[in-house]
Amino acid sequence: MIKFVLVGFLGAILGSFAGAQIWRLRARQLVEDKKAGEKVDQKELKKLSPLIKKISKDRSRCLSCGHELKWYDLIPVVSWVAGLGRCRYCKAFIGWTEILLELVMAGLFVASVACL
Repeated sequence: MIKFVLVGFLGAILGSFAGAQIWRLRARQLVEDKKAGEKVDQKELKKLSPLIKKISKDRSRCLSCGHELKWYDLIPVVSWVAGLGRCRYCKAFIGWTEILLELVMAGLFVASVACL
């Protein structure tokens, strides 16, 4: 049983990381599109611009207020549920994508171990 919990938590952690990387990639894509002269959504670019940093130099931030998240704000699933899906600082709704990605990855990891 403990094996499934640990594997599920690992899956949720990797799902959380994958979600953060998706937002960072989108931010970089908008910058590249703008440089290429393509029309970009300025509101989205402004919202995601704090995410345009190297992974090693970047910390996770609220996409609404830009507040740098603490380690306990990043605990997969638990922090989302504890905050009722809202940022602890500005109370903006985080979104369903993050929690669903964490839960799906956790489920896939547990299912893969259960099949062994």
